[in-house]
Amino acid sequence: MIEAKRSNKGSSIVFIIVGLILVVSLVATLYFVNQRGEIVRKEQDIAAYNKSQADKNAADEASKTEMVNVGDPNSENNSSLMGTTKASELPVTGSKNIFGELLGLGLVAATTAGYFSSRRNLSRYL
Repeated sequence: MIEAKRSNKGSSIVFIIVGLILVVSLVATLYFVNQRGEIVRKEQDIAAYNKSQADKNAADEASKTEMVNVGDPNSENNSSLMGTTKASELPVTGSKNIFGELLGLGLVAATTAGYFSSRRNLSRYL
């Protein structure tokens, strides 16, 4: 009977250690994914800014061309001087890490349920 208690304590400790390792690895993974996401968002912002500057320069060149062609009645490019504006992109809203949060919550709930189930089974056999 004493031997059974020692082996059960050992398996409980192993269960706790494995659970802690899984939780630490989950937190580390979420941290690195979050950091990588911030880098990608910064790169996307820079690319969007460069694209808007290129579009602005192209629109300026087009308006200069239109101004030159306004005096020529035979020109195909003779149109109104009103410029076109493009709608800006909508901002990103909502939780960014909703899937990671749900996964973490599920893992904590499953680990807790497994622990209590293990304890209940141990008390039944002792």
